[in-house]
Amino acid sequence: MNNTDSRILITGGAGFIGSALVWELNRRGCENIVVCDRLSTDEKWKNLVPLKFADYI
Repeated sequence: MNNTDSRILITGGAGFIGSALVWELNRRGCENIVVCDRLSTDEKWKNLVPLKFADYI
């Protein structure tokens, strides 16, 4: 991304598709990402462990 002040919001970011999108953005050098998801008793939080992002909501 050219604008370093921009953030990307990924809704459902802890799920399969959302975490794959965050992974691809990381691969392209983007870490200014806000992940939004509702974590409950399942283990989809594990999808976020290896990823780099600025914040989680």
